[in-house]
Amino acid sequence: MRKAYLFLFTLFVLITACQAQDPKVITLKDVIGSLENQHLTLEEPKERNGNIFGNKLNGVKPNIYLLDNKPFLIYIYPSEEDRKKGLKELKKETESMNVVSYNLYEFHNGLIFYVYQTDLNESIEEGLQKALSDLEKYR
Repeated sequence: MRKAYLFLFTLFVLITACQAQDPKVITLKDVIGSLENQHLTLEEPKERNGNIFGNKLNGVKPNIYLLDNKPFLIYIYPSEEDRKKGLKELKKETESMNVVSYNLYEFHNGLIFYVYQTDLNESIEEGLQKALSDLEKYR
């Protein structure tokens, strides 16, 4: 009986150790750290206003912040393929809508939406581009 338990335990360890995990997955912590390195500070919104950008995309709810008092949403997916499906879903949902001005940023397994509405701050845009470039180093 003891050998059976030992065998099952060993089998469990081998199976879990052999599962493929994407070592290139970028986490929310990685994204926030990269933004902070560019002196871009995210704030928690006091209230959550519903808009198309706050919807689940491919089953993932965004992490919602404010950047320069404007909505800043970060979607983190388990893989690059899941991110692509989420983006495809957004495009399908918004193809017939007239949405406010926003920038979409893609990285390995995530999407960022910065809804700047009318005036894009060039220094913020430059910082975002540098932060995304830094994220590629995580891969």
